[in-house]
Amino acid sequence: MGVRLKAVMTEDLSERVETLSQIELFSYLKPDELEAAAGLFEEQTFLKGKTVCKAGDEGDSFFVVLSGELEVWGGPNESQLLARLGPGSPVGEMSLLMGDKRSATLAASQRTVLLVMDKDHFSDLLLQNNKILEYFSKIICQRLAATSSGKSVASSTMVLSVNSDRGLKGTSLVSSSLAKLLKQFTGDEVLLVKIQVREGNPKKADKAPPLLIEAIEMAEDRLRGLLNKGEAGIAELTIHIRVDKTLSSYGEGFANLVLKLREDFSYIVFDLVSDLPALRDSVGEFTDVLVKIVNFPTEPDDSAPAATFTTYELVNLFNESSRPLPISACEPFVLPKAPSLENGALLSTPVDHGAVPLHRLARKVLGQTVGVALGGGAAFGLAHLGVLQVLEKNQIPVDLVVGCSMGSMVGIAYAAGFSISEMIEKAHEMGKRSKMVLGIDFSISAPGVLAGNRLRDLYTPLLGSKQRFEDLVKPCRTVATDIESGERVDIGSGSLEDAYRASIAVPVVISPTKNEGRVLVDGGVSDPVPAEVVRNMGADLCIAVNVVPPLKKGVEMTLSRYVRQLTKFNPLSYFGPGADFPNLFDITMNSMQTLQHELGNFKAISADVRVNPDLSEFTWIEYYRSHEIIDKGIEATEQMLPAIKKKVGMDD
Repeated sequence: MGVRLKAVMTEDLSERVETLSQIELFSYLKPDELEAAAGLFEEQTFLKGKTVCKAGDEGDSFFVVLSGELEVWGGPNESQLLARLGPGSPVGEMSLLMGDKRSATLAASQRTVLLVMDKDHFSDLLLQNNKILEYFSKIICQRLAATSSGKSVASSTMVLSVNSDRGLKGTSLVSSSLAKLLKQFTGDEVLLVKIQVREGNPKKADKAPPLLIEAIEMAEDRLRGLLNKGEAGIAELTIHIRVDKTLSSYGEGFANLVLKLREDFSYIVFDLVSDLPALRDSVGEFTDVLVKIVNFPTEPDDSAPAATFTTYELVNLFNESSRPLPISACEPFVLPKAPSLENGALLSTPVDHGAVPLHRLARKVLGQTVGVALGGGAAFGLAHLGVLQVLEKNQIPVDLVVGCSMGSMVGIAYAAGFSISEMIEKAHEMGKRSKMVLGIDFSISAPGVLAGNRLRDLYTPLLGSKQRFEDLVKPCRTVATDIESGERVDIGSGSLEDAYRASIAVPVVISPTKNEGRVLVDGGVSDPVPAEVVRNMGADLCIAVNVVPPLKKGVEMTLSRYVRQLTKFNPLSYFGPGADFPNLFDITMNSMQTLQHELGNFKAISADVRVNPDLSEFTWIEYYRSHEIIDKGIEATEQMLPAIKKKVGMDD
């Protein structure tokens, strides 16, 4: 309604009368009636997210919004936002006038102060005035028209705050980065509000930024005149605060500031650089999303009351007391000590490694983080490189990755920060027959045809300095199988070598490994396409890639032909029922291929998009056909691009 009221009522009746006189509803009362009304109201405060009343409740009170804002929810399961009611708005009159139960649910979107009058006083005082009845009729007609139109109110401004535990730095870097990235990702208007503590009384000539209390009392056009144009097209506003304020005054002040500015901005980001405890504790009264810089991630506390805002924790390694963490989940966000961030690398293309966590954080705020599940399949897994190449070419972000078997080797290299072109070049080089021979180390004592040590010796050096999960650029996990329990084992800490080595241990072919008392084999035995792990890591969207094809009769691997030719020299092979059957090796590998294709598609059912390259003309051992296999991955992903773009919001 555009009225500006005193944010806090007092027990002084004359001040309460003055405040009520500013509200249109009470302008129809005579002075003595207004004074009587002022004495009949009680003041109640509702923090952000708190429910005032629910649809179906008895209508026993009448409300007037004094400060803050109420949201009116209706429709199926109260899922439709019907209206927002600001200072001066009457609420709850319909159920009192009609004698019905509440028709909608009211909730505070900010810290909100209401004036509350009971049903009897409402009837005795207000319903005897014809002009007030006429006013109520107009309000009811307007609300019924809005409700019957079936249209929801436009989504409200998202308010983000960035603060830190005492003594930690990084709030300004993170808040400005978030503002710029939200602008880049959405194209919407973004405001960055920088909060500074005012010490002393500056001279007028200094043109100091306004105090918070001054800003919320300004006319809106004057307040807009204080906005500056910042980098990357965002708007900036500097606000000063005093150190001697209470939690409620900070919270109420910032909530009112948001109400004054939200019509112009889709996102408002507060840089709460101060170490003031009252300021830190007030964020719940005006914030939707809090980004908190911490030394160590907080352990979840199920007994704690539900917060009215979402919190994301960020570990900033520029702080000397902070230590690296395994990069194996969407959260917590770990900001590396990368000087490039201070040199404008935030918006560079391709994304600078130091800026990767901030990009993921911004997409998490928007609910748009993308994770990719790379399935197993030996040589079939080379198709993953084609998949990732197409995603990268079309600017589809990949925020985290999970790999199984061959997918674990591709996933780790990608998460370590190697470019797709580098990975494809290495795949072509390692796929040469001369290189493949170097990976063979037959085992005599271990439970597998190959010991697997030479495969490790060939691959691990390619990772260079990236040896542990703490060294990764993007979150990554691998999956293996506990062969004694059948359980899937997600690996996201420790040595990268141990992680991929356990995941590629194909039963019978490559010897299993031991990890924390478990005997681990190929993850494809339990989860060939680990889409569920992508979800568990915190991705909002999941792309699952099942590279294992169904068997195609007549397609035979080179190794099978060699085995069959050698069998001809065995005179016993011409006798008995085995003469017309495939050899034991083919039976084992074909059985696993069939199992992994079917189980992989089933495990990928929770994914938003599934990619299935057509590799039925290939076999699992044909690494030397890397060019053709990668091209098949490219082809399959290009076919799925419309579906992928639609899911990530890039289809317009």
